[in-house]
Amino acid sequence: MIELHPWILAYGTGESQIALWQVQQIQQRAVAIFSEASLAEEYARREQLNDYHLLRPPRDQLIRLFIASLRQGIELAVLDPQRDRAQTLFRLRDVLRAAREQLSAERRGLSS
Repeated sequence: MIELHPWILAYGTGESQIALWQVQQIQQRAVAIFSEASLAEEYARREQLNDYHLLRPPRDQLIRLFIASLRQGIELAVLDPQRDRAQTLFRLRDVLRAAREQLSAERRGLSS
């Protein structure tokens, strides 16, 4: 399994929000994640996000962010979104299931 360490865009003053992208074909919002900081910065400029900052959270924080997104009704994440397309679309439930399986495997390996 390939593990990404994506960049996340947070923006706004006060309580920050994470950048979302509108998936036009299915009319859903998705968490915008980026493979490179420069792609995230380009997205922030294009979308005119004010007071943005880049985050590259460790795996446990990224998982918590995805769980919080699911609880808010956001079921998808997109990698490197552009205006009308994204490189890859992820279902957050699938990502979290894979993370749980990997964590279980790691724990089994430690107890052996």
